Amino acid sequence: MIRAKLARICSMIYAYESAMWAITGMVHNDIEAMDPTPVGFYGKIGGYLKTVDLACAAIKVMGSELLGLTVREGVKSMGGYGFTMEYPVAQALADWIITEIFEGTNEINRLTVFGSFFTGTMTQQLDMPSSIGHLNGFLVSTPSNNLRGSGRETGQLERAKMAMWYAYSQMMSSPSNFGDKSYLMGAGEFYAERFANMVMDILAMDAAILRTNQLGDNAGDFHKFATATFCFEATQRVMVEARTILTSLHGTDKDKLVAAMANLAKINPTVLLHHFQVQNELAALVIDAGGYPLR
Repeated sequence: MIRAKLARICSMIYAYESAMWAITGMVHNDIEAMDPTPVGFYGKIGGYLKTVDLACAAIKVMGSELLGLTVREGVKSMGGYGFTMEYPVAQALADWIITEIFEGTNEINRLTVFGSFFTGTMTQQLDMPSSIGHLNGFLVSTPSNNLRGSGRETGQLERAKMAMWYAYSQMMSSPSNFGDKSYLMGAGEFYAERFANMVMDILAMDAAILRTNQLGDNAGDFHKFATATFCFEATQRVMVEARTILTSLHGTDKDKLVAAMANLAKINPTVLLHHFQVQNELAALVIDAGGYPLR
């Protein structure tokens, strides 16, 4: 079980750091392209930063919660030594919790992720009509549900995005007003939390796939195994969150719930991957390297 933990955590580190680098690189390039004069720069920077608050909030949540997972599993893996402050893992456990509190608690940042997504669809920064149109076209088609080979991870990402947009469209067509802050801070926060989890997994999947693909022939086994492991597990998490949202929305209407579950089942892919074997090979690379191989 320790090998499975090593594989899972290292695949998450790979995906999350890929997302962090992609977002910081994008922000750096965008700011560099702005008018450097004080009037032009300061006039634009405030408005620009509001367009990236979803990504920044997501990175903060993902990084702090991954740290928590890592140190908790590290303590358990070391047994009694994990509680001895002379060891770095015990010190990290003591320090970790503040990372989920400062810069906005992770709960507030999840509301920021959902709120920014909602604003993006309302202001057309996110192309909701095109995404929903693609989704509807998929649902009335008869595509193969088996994902394999070189396009397997990209296919999982596309299905995860479909599940996200399907859940979102169902939320927006419900009587609930998700644009109302008072609702979002009350009953709506249950939906916002689940939806933010979907967005974060998709953001990390996208970045990991892009990083590995850009490496091309230079991508090693670690890059490939980490991407395959993360995408497989993230896709399943997205489907679970979508199912939870749909069940909560339509739980009292049997016909709507059955129809929604049938559509989600069509979106959920069959991934042809020997997941445990890939995890085992990924863990072996981590053990041979004495830790995360890309340090």
